Parts: sequence; C-alpha cells; structure tokens
Amino acid sequence: MTTLENRTAARGTRAPVWLLVLGVVLTAANLRPAIAAVGPLLDRIEQDRGLSTVDVVVLTSGPVLLFGLVAPLAAVLVRRWGVARAQAVALGVLGLGQLARALPEVPALLGGTLAAGAGIAVLNVVLPAVVKQYFPHRAGLMTGVYTTSVNIAAAVAAAVAVPLGASIGWEGSLAVWSAPAILAAALWLFVRASPVRQVALGAPGGRFRLVRDPLAWQVAGYLGLQSLLWYTSVAWLAQIHQDAGLSGEQAGALLGLLLLVGIPFALVVPPAAARAPHQRWYVVGLAASGMAGIVGLLVAPSAAPLVWTVLIGIAIGGSFPLAMTMVVLRSGSVAQAAALSAMAQTIGYVVAASGPLLAGWLREATGSWTTPLVLLLVTSLGQVALGLAAGRPRLLGGAQAPV
Repeated sequence: MTTLENRTAARGTRAPVWLLVLGVVLTAANLRPAIAAVGPLLDRIEQDRGLSTVDVVVLTSGPVLLFGLVAPLAAVLVRRWGVARAQAVALGVLGLGQLARALPEVPALLGGTLAAGAGIAVLNVVLPAVVKQYFPHRAGLMTGVYTTSVNIAAAVAAAVAVPLGASIGWEGSLAVWSAPAILAAALWLFVRASPVRQVALGAPGGRFRLVRDPLAWQVAGYLGLQSLLWYTSVAWLAQIHQDAGLSGEQAGALLGLLLLVGIPFALVVPPAAARAPHQRWYVVGLAASGMAGIVGLLVAPSAAPLVWTVLIGIAIGGSFPLAMTMVVLRSGSVAQAAALSAMAQTIGYVVAASGPLLAGWLREATGSWTTPLVLLLVTSLGQVALGLAAGRPRLLGGAQAPV
C-alpha cells in the first residue's frame, strides 16, 4: 500500500485532503454569521415585525443559550452517525433555519433563529472531532485554520449586514447566509459517501466518565473562563471607553479593533502550541497580555485606550483557539474529542452567559467600572490556574500524551 493510500485509509475517506480542508473552512465560516448579522439589523427587524421584549431576547440570546443546552447532544450524534453525517445534518438545520427567518411571520423568525442556534451548537462541538479524525497529525494547524475562519466570517457578516439589507431587505440579508451552510452540508454528504472504512471512534469518553476526570474539568474551566472574558469584553468595552471620555464612534472603532486583533493569533497560536511539549507558556503569556490591558483600564483608562484594547484583544483572540487546541490534544480518540468538546462548551457557554450580566449589575450597583474590572482580573487568574493544569502533556484518563 502506498503512503497516500495509507493516509487515505487512516482518514477513513477517499475524499482528497484539499476537500476536507475546504469542508472545515466552510463549516467554521458558518458558526457566527447567523448571530453576527442580527445585531446591525435589529432595529429594522424590531420595527418591521413589531417584536416584543421577549421576542428580542429570543432573537439575540436564544442561540447562545442553545449553544450550551444542545452541546451534550452533539457527542451522541457523533457516535451514532460519525462526524461527516453529524456535520451535514447540523449544517442543513442551520441553513433551513436561516431561510425560515425571511418568512413574514414572527414565529418563523424566532423558530428559524433557534434552529440555526441548535445547528451551530452541534457544529461547535463536532469541529474538534473532525480535526481529530481527519487531521490527527495537523491538529494545531487545522484548529488555527478553523478559528481564523470563524473570526473572519463573523467580521464580514457584521460589516455587510446593513449594506445587504439596504439592497435586498433585512430578510434577504439574513437569508443569504443559508447558501454557505447548504453548500457545506452537501460537501460533507459527499465525504460521507466516499468511505474506505469506518474509522474507529474510540472509547466513548462520555459524560459520566468525563465528570470524574480532573483534566476534563480543567479544560472545560479554562474554556469557560475564557468565554466569560470574551463575552464580557465584547459587551462592555465600548461603554467603558465612552465612560472614560471617548466618543461613541471612537469606542465602536476600538471594539472592532478588539475583534480584528485576534485574527492573526487565531491562526498562529494553535499550530505553535500543538508543536510545543506543553501549552503552559501560552496560557501564561496570553493571560498576562489581557491582565495588563485590564489593569490599564483600571488605572488610566483614557491614557492609552488603543494599547489597552490591543492587549485585551490579543488575550481573548488567542485563548479561544488555544482552548480548542487543548480539547483535541487532551483527547485520545474522536469520540473523546467530541465528548470533551461537548462538556467544555456546555460549561463554557453557561459560564459565559453570566459574565456580561454580572458586570452590568456590578456597574449599576457601584457606579463605576472598578469592581467589574477587578472581577475580570480575578477571572484571569483563575483561567491561568486552570490553563496551567490543562496545558500539561496528558490525555484523558491519565495517560501521558505522545510527544
């Protein structure tokens, strides 16, 4: 058997590598547009459909809540269907949900949004398992590729939402993102239809086994605190800058910079961390950058807002792909990667949802941003502690990771 045949058999599909890479990139590009495109159009949607406060909450927060609630189901789907079919179904649900939002009825708008959120929730969990199955020796590189694709697609969706809405209506601006989802679904159906053999998924590594594994909790906790920092920063950084004396336009530009800064780190950190004997220095370095930015906001928020924003952007932009890299590296099989991803993201999104709410409440209760920022510093310290433990070269179950 030739080297190429060996690699093909190891992947479990005759699909060429370039097609698998394209599938990962396309799938990742579908993870955020359904959410990112809503914010810029929310006022028009609310006016045209006469949405209630509850409707708006479902439209904006429903998908994020489903990220946590549906995540455990994804690991079950991977074991039952395999990663290719699980992705194809989730992408199909996502695409149909986005099409449904263009219908004139409010229930279709809300139901389509929740369907899209459920599809994304499954994809969030499945992608690390895809990397584990099809790119076991390029885990860091492919994690970097897909997290970069996530960031770029989110930025593009937010940027073009209003111009598209002006030309084809807000319904079309939302529905247009169904096209890449359906295209990606078709691609993964083709991959599933060209197997060499069924790749062994490995030990289930399911919920009941994972909850007794300290390493699983360390990885989940690291991702959870990282998510809390990300969502809280995105929710309140612009307001912090405005309260420090910047204009709304300046604060908005800094928020955009916060997200853009993370794109190169999403591409560079995973492959570098995967090649390292452990990931602990990356944990410390990224956290140090974020803590320096937070201290800057505490001590002198108006002195160097650009610097503080860049430092925080480096931290939140690099720590998410690092967390997803550790999900793959700490797993010994495809099934374990899916199960650990499900556990980490269930905990992560539940924890993340509390961050912006708690920070806003503390701001109202104390009249300043000091207490919320101190909370973020404490959260960063907790993230370091969990990251140092999760970054050791170990596998779930206590085995030593291969070097």
